[in-house]
Amino acid sequence: MRFLEQTAERDPSEIIVSVGVTDSGLHVSFADNAKANISFAAVKRIAEVDDILLDSVRITGDRTYITLAARDAENIPIPHDVLREFVVNNEKKRITVGLRERKLTAEAFGDSLQSAREKQSLTQQGLALKAETSRWTIHRIEKGIYLPKVSLLEKLARALNREVGELLVR
Repeated sequence: MRFLEQTAERDPSEIIVSVGVTDSGLHVSFADNAKANISFAAVKRIAEVDDILLDSVRITGDRTYITLAARDAENIPIPHDVLREFVVNNEKKRITVGLRERKLTAEAFGDSLQSAREKQSLTQQGLALKAETSRWTIHRIEKGIYLPKVSLLEKLARALNREVGELLVR
């Protein structure tokens, strides 16, 4: 019952209902009935690992991300917004342009965050602890793979003793 109360308050496009392993990759379904098909090559690129343990793929936390494991690596979280980029859609041209624009924005933000972190002589792990997130999340942000939600952006700014706007300007 608690799960239903929590999910009723959230955007259905953020809630992962199921994840399955197919012959060609992962199949992810969302509460808004959107479906994402992610090739193994794309999963490896996102996770930045080559050897994924297929029986380790799980929906975790508050159903807004999945985790997977790789040989000799920590659990790797992949948030809903990264998975949503693989939702099948007929407007492929528009999506491609949107992804390209988002990638540039993500890269610029990642560079800004890394620069601010290094100016304070913080490691990725140190920033992660101060911002109450994982080192893996900081790594993915700095590499331009992931754009944080506003709530994490605020935590990052606080952890770096900056205003949110300072992190957004390169």
